[in-house]
Amino acid sequence: MDEGGIYEDGSPEQIFEHPKRENTRRFVHRLKVLELSIESRDYDFIGMMNEIETWCGKNQVAPKLKKRIQLVFEETTQLLIPMLKTPHVQAVCEYSEQTSGAKWTFRYAMARMELTQSDENLGITVLRGMAERMEYSWNETDSLPNSLHITVR
Repeated sequence: MDEGGIYEDGSPEQIFEHPKRENTRRFVHRLKVLELSIESRDYDFIGMMNEIETWCGKNQVAPKLKKRIQLVFEETTQLLIPMLKTPHVQAVCEYSEQTSGAKWTFRYAMARMELTQSDENLGITVLRGMAERMEYSWNETDSLPNSLHITVR
């Protein structure tokens, strides 16, 4: 139920194991979510880093994980923004109270480009050191067709 209406319908197994809606997934998995949007080259990087720090404090994220969350955001945006003619990036961090783990999803508009393919970039090396897993996906029908998912170590 949400705002007096049925938000998601199904058996308990369907709802808890395979929720159809994003807010249901977040609720079931007790995820705390931070959403950031970058729409220009001169975005407020320092303000976003402060927003990440505040969000981590509010959600009692361990200090070591907080630093890694910030570093993944910093390295990814510093690699990505210069490659984009007109930046349009959606960055979403999910922190799980259940697992005490975090995952970033960066969605961006440009031709198909898997950011992590290069082996000769220091930023990619740093990301690999901070990531338990990195996955790229492409959806040509989406307005932000590139997606990079980074599970923070």
